[in-house]
Amino acid sequence: MTTNDDDMDPAALQRRLESDKQDSAEEEKPDLPPMTKFAIDFADRKGKRWQGEFIYKVPTLGDMLRIANLKTAQLPAGSPWDANGAMLSEMMCYLEVTLQKPRPKWWSPHLFYSAEVLAKVYAEATAYADRFLGRTPPSGGDEGKAREEEGDAPPGDDDVEREVQPPSQRRETLVSHTSRGSSASDR
Repeated sequence: MTTNDDDMDPAALQRRLESDKQDSAEEEKPDLPPMTKFAIDFADRKGKRWQGEFIYKVPTLGDMLRIANLKTAQLPAGSPWDANGAMLSEMMCYLEVTLQKPRPKWWSPHLFYSAEVLAKVYAEATAYADRFLGRTPPSGGDEGKAREEEGDAPPGDDDVEREVQPPSQRRETLVSHTSRGSSASDR
């Protein structure tokens, strides 16, 4: 087996490592900033036009705790019987913490009669958060949503099965209750 002298030279190895770092740094895409600005121009079902700009900040873990505290204050007993109330609370509390000031003058979600504009702003905010956190492709992932709506989603997308390892790769052996019970009594 022959070796190249450069393979054993520490200086040559260091130069190669630095060159590899530069190459990989050039290939990496820059991360999205945690704050962004988005605008909406939306007409609800009644024809009312909602226009405005929002400054959105992706929530930190501390922000997520503030959101949880606000939701607990709004629904102290939880919301197991009212899914609509739970979703309204989620959207309002999430946006209360993540939308920075100044906000459009009309932005008062507690005074809205319809959740259409609230849902629109919430969708914009969470879509950016998903891109920031790497949960969706930078293109926005609209094509996947369209396929799901058509009932043509690719197999395995968001299915439980994709997270389950094949039996040959599992580290534990599953045993029936009767077998486990008899082996435990033998001890």
